[in-house]
Amino acid sequence: MNDTREQVYVDRRPNPAKDNSPRLALLAGATVLAVGAMSLMFWLMASGAPPATEEPVDAAPPAAASNAPTPTPTPEPTSTIPAAPPANELVSNEWLLSPYAVQQDNGNLVVTGTLQNLSDTSRSATVTVYVYVSNQMIAAATGQVADVAAGESVEVSFPSGMAWQPGSKVLLVVAQDPAVP
Repeated sequence: MNDTREQVYVDRRPNPAKDNSPRLALLAGATVLAVGAMSLMFWLMASGAPPATEEPVDAAPPAAASNAPTPTPTPEPTSTIPAAPPANELVSNEWLLSPYAVQQDNGNLVVTGTLQNLSDTSRSATVTVYVYVSNQMIAAATGQVADVAAGESVEVSFPSGMAWQPGSKVLLVVAQDPAVP
């Protein structure tokens, strides 16, 4: 019996003559596109152009507005500026600002939202909302509310008169009874 076997050899060495130019062109195009997109994002962020509004941090559903008078802006307080809190402090002297939004109006920072009287009596207050970016105060928005019933809420808009600035914001609410200086 004659055993004849045929041996087959497969050459698995890379072919140096293989043309990779279409792959390289695709890779180069994708790289240019990615660098261009990142450059555009950097330019937009560096230009300081603020968005129309900033999303509210607290997305709780708004409470029903009461018949309380609309808040009126007052000048910025002349007292000492409080240190930046590590996180939002939205409750002060039994007043809660929630939900809220930090917005810009004609280039100025404005704090809007719902201010709720958490006490068991009808009250008025002068409210200042300090706004911080990177532990630096960038604005103080002040307004007044009058005769808000116990447990009721009022929609507020507190202009700061200070320029809107980009960045992650931390808020500190300071509410005082009108009789307290």
